[in-house]
Amino acid sequence: MRKGEKQTALVTEISCITVNIPQDKYEFYRGDNITLPCSFKSRLSNPPLVIITWVAEGIVILTHYSNPGRADFSNEYERRSKLDVDIATGKADLKLFSIGPNDERSYMCRVQIPGDDVGAMSDVAALKVISPPSPPVCKIEGKAEYGQNITLTCRSEVGNPPPIYKWSRDVRNMPRIHPPRSTVRGGVLSLYDISKDSSGFYICTSINKIRSASCNLTLTVLPPKVLRPEVLLQNWLNLPWSGFSSPAQTSSTQNELQSLEKELRNLRRTVNKLLAPLNQIAASLERQAEANVP
Repeated sequence: MRKGEKQTALVTEISCITVNIPQDKYEFYRGDNITLPCSFKSRLSNPPLVIITWVAEGIVILTHYSNPGRADFSNEYERRSKLDVDIATGKADLKLFSIGPNDERSYMCRVQIPGDDVGAMSDVAALKVISPPSPPVCKIEGKAEYGQNITLTCRSEVGNPPPIYKWSRDVRNMPRIHPPRSTVRGGVLSLYDISKDSSGFYICTSINKIRSASCNLTLTVLPPKVLRPEVLLQNWLNLPWSGFSSPAQTSSTQNELQSLEKELRNLRRTVNKLLAPLNQIAASLERQAEANVP
């Protein structure tokens, strides 16, 4: 809204200084070179000195002195700001180059004229820096196995206004609704008790009022990995027998563990019997090798 649209007192005669920024709020894209306009009027037709200052929430950007026509800049803004000034017409526009999120502040234009220090010596406007969402990153967190709970995450590092996220699912080029055991919160899609039916092509779209960007991932849900029989056998044979007896265990549990221990011992004896012929052959070969040594 322009300030001219507000209810303000009409001034028919310049009896004091007035400073005006036309709008309360300005929106520009990130990376733009911009101009914040400011104008002033004085009851003095040819003032000997005019001091123009631009301030951003307590940070002095620059101070311009009409006599001798010099401007002092803060270190932060020295290389990326400029004053477009014309004392005769009352022009005091601030130019900022390549604006970013840190420039989203309130800016004050202040004009000081010795001998004309009554009136509205300053005005304020807010700068909003808007930017489209950056391409989001999609990730799978958790094990994509039957019965597991996993989350699909989606996040854009940049975006102002902050983007909202929408997940969609595609199975064999057919759009599908989310699985019934799922929740969506922000950029996180949570899937519970997943199965083969949870597999598919998932798309996340990051959206704000400027633009949208998306990422995707393919979820393939598999059965849990099963250890090979020989690995299970080796694990059984290497079990610590002393670990099966514990005072805290019930008698029923102890009986079951003792039965399992007996079966494992029998299994170990069987394996040793199967390995005995191989051990004999190996010993015979070693003796022959020793006999052939000169």
